[in-house]
Amino acid sequence: MAVFDNQHSILDTSLEFLKGIGSIRAALLRTELQLTNYESLLHYYPYRYDNRSQILPINAINHQTDTASIAGTLANFRLEGEGAKRRLVATLYDETGRIELVWFQAIAWTKNNLKEGEKYLVYGKVNFFNGIFNIAHPEVELLKSASSMAGLQ
Repeated sequence: MAVFDNQHSILDTSLEFLKGIGSIRAALLRTELQLTNYESLLHYYPYRYDNRSQILPINAINHQTDTASIAGTLANFRLEGEGAKRRLVATLYDETGRIELVWFQAIAWTKNNLKEGEKYLVYGKVNFFNGIFNIAHPEVELLKSASSMAGLQ
């Protein structure tokens, strides 16, 4: 246990001594976020907070929707465009509607690891392009069972 005099506080302690941080993470926090000690960590507030707990039905998405969590079934994988404009597009649907999911990178990995007909939980920034709502490079998680879906509604 550290003993501190009148001029030093526990808040002055380097982050590398905080359990779970260590010297490597402390160096990364110092470089990326300018966090050096306990006090700087206590006064660090995230830029934003994404509430992913509210699962929206697809028909609730509108032009004011910034980001959304959606549960639905994946269908209709297709490659569109050529060269640098090549992209993988899939449709996610629920009982209320459909939305397109788009990937411009990691196309082969995405196509090989996501399965048509499976239910997924999707999160991402909602865009409106060519009259259709879509989410580019969504975070995708497989829903394991029908009971998982029941808990989301």
